[in-house]
Amino acid sequence: MEENENIQTIFERFQTIGNELSFLGRTCDNFDHNEKLLCSFPKQWRTHVTML
Repeated sequence: MEENENIQTIFERFQTIGNELSFLGRTCDNFDHNEKLLCSFPKQWRTHVTML
């Protein structure tokens, strides 16, 4: 996630990547998706990520 991106933009990009991987036959469960998404947030979001 870039410093100037909002949550909607990062989620849309993440969904696009997930859909493309699915199209190529690579499946991931929700835990993997959530973990990768939460780890992509910048440091100033760490408190929120930890709470989730």
